[in-house]
Parts: sequence; structure tokens; C-alpha cells
Amino acid sequence: MPTAGSYTFSTRSDAGSKLLIDGVVVVDNDGLHAPTTVEGSRALTAGDHTLRVEYFAATSAATLEVGYRTGIPIFEAIPADGQLTFMSSSPASIGSWGPVIAWPEIAISAAALPDGRILTWSSTEIDTFPGGGLFSHASVFDPATSTFIPVDNNFHDMFCAGVATLENGTIVAAGGNPSDRRVSAFNPATLSWSPLADMIDFRWYGLAATLPNNTVFASFAKDAGNRTEVYDPATNTWAPRPNVNVQTQLYEQNVINASPNPTAAIDVAWNSHIAVTPQGDVFQGGPTPTWHRYDPMSGAASVSLGQPIGDVARSYGNAVTYGEGKVLLVGGADSRLDPPTSTQFVFRVDLTGPSPTVTPGPPMRYPRALSNTVTLANGELLVIGGNTVARYFDDTGSILHTEIYSPATKEETGHDINVTFDRVAKTLGLATAERLRDASFAIPSQDTLGPTATGRGAEPRRARNGPRTGGLGCSPRRSRP
Repeated sequence: MPTAGSYTFSTRSDAGSKLLIDGVVVVDNDGLHAPTTVEGSRALTAGDHTLRVEYFAATSAATLEVGYRTGIPIFEAIPADGQLTFMSSSPASIGSWGPVIAWPEIAISAAALPDGRILTWSSTEIDTFPGGGLFSHASVFDPATSTFIPVDNNFHDMFCAGVATLENGTIVAAGGNPSDRRVSAFNPATLSWSPLADMIDFRWYGLAATLPNNTVFASFAKDAGNRTEVYDPATNTWAPRPNVNVQTQLYEQNVINASPNPTAAIDVAWNSHIAVTPQGDVFQGGPTPTWHRYDPMSGAASVSLGQPIGDVARSYGNAVTYGEGKVLLVGGADSRLDPPTSTQFVFRVDLTGPSPTVTPGPPMRYPRALSNTVTLANGELLVIGGNTVARYFDDTGSILHTEIYSPATKEETGHDINVTFDRVAKTLGLATAERLRDASFAIPSQDTLGPTATGRGAEPRRARNGPRTGGLGCSPRRSRP
């Protein structure tokens, strides 16, 4: 035990079992019975302890599961090396969730407004797949008052559109259902939508990123083939980017989706894992195996980065910027594998040098696809939800427990080291310190549409902006490109 504290153990067995620590029974699940779970707790000091499990089975249909927990309510398997992780249950250490908020619509997409409010929208329906028509239910949520303002779009179904934010705070939604050229702009000052110029290509399930010159790059998307384009808000026009040809992504997606799928996991489905680099170009790190650097702003030739993590796909994983030029790729699934998800799908990408540097990150506690990852104010990353089986609308393997990734150093995050509340109060004033201490964010409820927000695009509005929340996306209906 690296940390002293109270540890709770459990056995689920058919028939009897006992768990002993240092020769003392902690869990007594003995006797002839059907599969039964029994728990027991014991305060343990730091250091080595002996753990012994005694078990017998009355039939060949035997069951034995052994787990432990500390500050979290979920039991975990005891690791092979015997090193148990202690987690405090104190909200001061691990945070806490507030009450569930009744959201007006399933939040297929979301965007943060400059004043701290949150814009979300679904489609023509509030809680099911689109039913046809050019309309989107939309709302603005104010976390200060826990109130909503309806801001529906009555000329564009923005289901699974690419989303970007301009420098003036305007939200751009490009494409949508079903494979659309339409583009809408949301004005946060007037809380209203207006149409922008149509795109050149139809696009659905694509990503959009705001470049340092305040133009919007529309990346790989359904029905756009291998073509990309850029929107200029100064002229309200779209222009093709033939130098950014995504044929390799299209080819690899088709090959993977045509390969054997032993667990019926999700296909690879267009949404690129992209981030704007400090140099002003675009890094693409999945979900297909071959990665690239694209330069839609200056028109330079694209650069293939090979397959830095091997022939591995990470469909519906997350790509999140957590510092200037620092991106975490986390989670996702490769439908060719059994199981399709892995705790090892964590990779740190450093984009500050002439070439990206990719290093494996610490493994997650749970394998996840269809999850969300959010950059917190202190530079840490909160990983939320998803499932282990990588399937839509399926509660099998649902991951209810969140986890936090903590970059090791100030150099990693670009953030200052931790300081005390008193020091912040003395420096910034008591009111500001209390606001920072109480800072929170909202995760819109996901109901009948299942796990839809996946945090795939990491797209700072300017190349030298601070950390951004992973862009939210959606789960497409099963179809082939």
C-alpha cells in the first residue's frame, strides 16, 4: 500500500469465498450460495501487506470476482503487481458533481460563449434522430442562474455540423443533416442565427477549426471526398484547399471499415482528431493510423507523419489541447481488435518544435470510446463517460466513473504551479479567489441518443491561445463513406 487509509474489498463468488489481509478475515462470503457479493473494510498502513483469497466451487459453473475501492464508489480489480491506488473521497481533492440539469434538448453540439454561457443544439427533434426538415432546437444555458433561453435555428438542421468559434465570439456551424452545404452563424450579442455562404462541398460529421488569421478550416467529412475548404468571414466566401488532400484518411477509413469486426464495434466515421499548432498549420492525429500536418492557411504541401502509434485506429477518441502546442489523444476504438478499446490509448503530442513529438501517456484506469475530455482551468483534463465495447446506444461496459489526467510539470501545461487559496485572495482579491475556487462547468444530459458528445477536435481560436475544451461532436448513423 503506497498510501495509508481505509480500503474496502469485495468478493463475488459462487459458491463460498473469504478475503484475508495479514491473516485477518476482511470479507466473509463463505457457504453454499448462488453468485453473491460481500464487502468488508479495513484501515491499512502504508507498506507491504499480505492478501489471501480462499474459494471453493460446488459446480463447474463457478464465479469468483475480487475488487477493491477507496474514495470512489466503484470497485476495481486488484492489479497484478498488487499496488493498490488510494483515492480520497474529499471533494477538495477530487471535485464533486452538482445536481442533474434538465436540458431542453439532447446536446448534440455545444460551444462556449464569450460571457461564460453555453450554446447547445440538437436537430429537428429534441430527443431522437432527425425527422426531416430545416430546423434545429437550440438553447443558451447560463450557469450563473441555471436558466435557459431558447435560440432555435429555423433554416438549418445542424445535426453533427462542424463547429468553430471566430475571434469576435461568433459560433460557426458548417454542414449537417443530411450532408448539407448550409452554414449558420450564431451571434452571442443578439442570441440569433444568420445564414452564411454555402460551402463548396456537402459535409456531414466533419470537423472545423479556426486558424490564426480568423478563417475556418473545414476538414475531412462525409460526402466531401478527399477535399477540404476554408471560409473567410471578411468576404463571406469559401475557397478550396487542393494542397490539403485527405485521400489517405479516406482510403484508410474505407479499408478499416471493410475489415473483420469481431465485436461489432463502431466504424471509423470521418471526424478527424485535429489541433491548430503554434506555427499556424493543422495537426491531424487520427482516428486513422497515418497522421499529417496540413497547411490550409499558407498553401504549403501537406506532410505525412507516418504512423506514429502503428497501424492503430482510435475511432471516437478525444483530441484535446491542454497547453500551447500540447495535445492529449485519449481513448477511442479500433474495430479490428478484440477488445476494440484499450487503457493504453493515451498519447501526448508536443507541437512546439519543427516536428511533432509523440510519447505514450500514462494508461487510463478504464478503456473508453465515445467519451468526453474537458480541459480544466488548472490545466488538468477530466475524462468523462464512454463505454468499453465501442457501440452506440449500448449500456454494455458503460464507464460511470470519471478520471483526471494531470500533466507532470508547469512546462507541460503552461500554467503556474498550484498556489493556496490565501495567496490567490491576497493577490487577486477575495471575490476573484472565491469565484476561481467555485468554478464549475456543465455536461449536458445525454438520454435517448446515447453517447453523442465525443470531444474530438482540439481547436484553439488562435494559435497562441490558452487551453481549450475539446470540441464536441456526435455519433453518426451507421453508413459507409
